[in-house]
Amino acid sequence: MVLPMLIVDKIIELIYPSSIYCMSCGNIIDESRNYSLCNECFGRFKWIDNRTCIKCGKRLGENNIENTCYDCMYNQHEFDKGYACVQYGTTEKQLIFNLKYNKKTYIARVMAEIMHDRILIEDLDYDIVIPVPIHKNKNRKRGFNQAGLVAKYFCKKQCTKINNNIVSRVTDTEPLKSKDPIERKMSLIKAFKVEDKAKSLIYNKKVLIIDDIYTTGATVDALSKVLRKEGVSKIYFLVFAIGGDLNNQ
Repeated sequence: MVLPMLIVDKIIELIYPSSIYCMSCGNIIDESRNYSLCNECFGRFKWIDNRTCIKCGKRLGENNIENTCYDCMYNQHEFDKGYACVQYGTTEKQLIFNLKYNKKTYIARVMAEIMHDRILIEDLDYDIVIPVPIHKNKNRKRGFNQAGLVAKYFCKKQCTKINNNIVSRVTDTEPLKSKDPIERKMSLIKAFKVEDKAKSLIYNKKVLIIDDIYTTGATVDALSKVLRKEGVSKIYFLVFAIGGDLNNQ
């Protein structure tokens, strides 16, 4: 019998409580530490706490005197506004890798807590939470959708409901990390589909998309495009990690 990933996660949590181990480096910590991070790892995270792009939420580079990042200056995006918690770097990359590929699913719970605290600052008004879906083949291989897992814990903190049946991923795209921005955009054409029975649920609603990372925005844009087509009034996204303000470091 194969146990579902979430049950395995709960069993591991009982034996090895994540609250006494740093979720980043694994060193022993006391339960008073914020987000299950030791002091060293907490300091290594590139927290988004300075000037941010008014469109996507990236931390603006020191040489950027505008209110938008380099990418949003020259590229049109389908969403209305984005929010992020940390800038994507070595430490953040390893954490996301451990969640997605080393099956350390307890990390999703901590990410959700961080994302919950981040969005509380904004007092954002939204109606529906939609995690970025993954294709059924990838879900079967990995055992879970990391965005869906983060969104589940996030919604629990927000005291709101999650709906995993609004959008599906209909094409099993190759990993995007090796592609340039144009290739990413092209590979995601017709990647998502709004389910027929869900169209009336999202019409004229404000949607919050949840994902683990935002780099070029190709995934969020592709998802936003199909949502916009079905009459969604506002589209926001919230991610744990986001890329840097290129050319303006």
